[in-house]
Amino acid sequence: AGSVVVGRLQPILAVQSGNPKGIGSVEDLKRPDLRIGIGDPRYSTCGEMFVDALKKRGLHDAVMKQVVLQSRSTTDVANGLVVGALDAGVIWNFNEVLYREKLDVVAMNMEFANVRATVVGLAQSPEPRWRDAFLKWCARPEALELFRRHGYSQAQ
Repeated sequence: AGSVVVGRLQPILAVQSGNPKGIGSVEDLKRPDLRIGIGDPRYSTCGEMFVDALKKRGLHDAVMKQVVLQSRSTTDVANGLVVGALDAGVIWNFNEVLYREKLDVVAMNMEFANVRATVVGLAQSPEPRWRDAFLKWCARPEALELFRRHGYSQAQ
């Protein structure tokens, strides 16, 4: 019954707070002293996008040797960083905001497809006027700014 694109999801490379392993790029993920977490590419769009990007850069085999966690959720990967079980992880950009004080982000310099975060109104909603009012609110600049502040990049 309508939809509003409120932002964009992007895979980001996160490391433990303070970056104790000195990870500076995606190429560093080949190092054998690292424990890496990613979304399981069978279930996670973020994980699938990252693995595909590794293949395009010729880094797949070397980096995947260091992957010790493949999870359905990038939140699990972020938690692994916070508790110290992982040195680096690829997570969605909104996770950075959720864990702002507990992890750092390292630039990957990789291109990813545009993944839109979309609010959708259901045609079978029992209260169509409230559904429509909410969709209208989501399209307002202040609502889009709220989504941006909570980790969703500006929609493209």
